[in-house]
Amino acid sequence: MNTDESALDASMKSSWVSVDLTCEPPVHVTFALMFQQGFMVRCRIGSTIREALCDQCGIEAAYLDGRINTVFLDGKPVDDVDTAKIFEESVLALSASMPGFAGAALRKGGFYARMRQGITYSEDADVTSHGEGFFILKLFNLVAEELGPHFLRDGVWLESAAFEEFFKSRAQVTRSRYLKLEVNHREVDCATLAEEEWSKKYRLIHLKVVTPGS
Repeated sequence: MNTDESALDASMKSSWVSVDLTCEPPVHVTFALMFQQGFMVRCRIGSTIREALCDQCGIEAAYLDGRINTVFLDGKPVDDVDTAKIFEESVLALSASMPGFAGAALRKGGFYARMRQGITYSEDADVTSHGEGFFILKLFNLVAEELGPHFLRDGVWLESAAFEEFFKSRAQVTRSRYLKLEVNHREVDCATLAEEEWSKKYRLIHLKVVTPGS
């Protein structure tokens, strides 16, 4: 390794690295747990949920309105995605229809919304952050199946420790599904995913996952 490469490695230890993975489908099965636990998405802080998802993440407005029936922001159900705003480290959870009374009661803008006013999300007027930042996105049920591959294809962010834990804990089961791996656009052996000590080198991982031909 030459001097320039050593300097680059040293500078990356507190920064981030890009990881591009080609994986056999279905992607939503391989990464189901990641979708549920959450990953980081970069957006303009202070954007409404609709602005963040549709304008910045490329989700169709019709999908947000028709398919995503349950929205939680920082643990509270959301009725209006045009007013609820996302801030640094906000946690946004998206789900399709859930069964039973709970699903009906938590449905955004639904008949039972008035019954849960005490727990419904309301914006903190003192929060006025702007600029670029990260929020955490969690996807469940059909929304994970349908939107998960979209976010992975565009790229998601993970804390390096979470990234390392995810791939090491699934090495034996899923390694055969990994077809190609590039780290900072240089191809390496796919075994690196489970063997590399990512958290000792990097703070964040920018992960992209595609399937053959996509």
